[in-house]
Amino acid sequence: MYEEFFLNTGVFVDTFSESFLRYGGQISYPVSNYFYTSGNAEFYTIKNFYSNNFNFGVKYYLPYSK
Repeated sequence: MYEEFFLNTGVFVDTFSESFLRYGGQISYPVSNYFYTSGNAEFYTIKNFYSNNFNFGVKYYLPYSK
């Protein structure tokens, strides 16, 4: 079991919006040996840009025995 945490950012320059930033990150956290929670976000600084996203999830691994 381990935690994961990532951050990223980007700078973009184009002819339509001149320049903008993108911020992103994700996290994964184990609640138990088989159950994880996770989150993900991506945010752009462009005015009237509606593709920003924020997600929350859960993951359960079925126990495997031989």
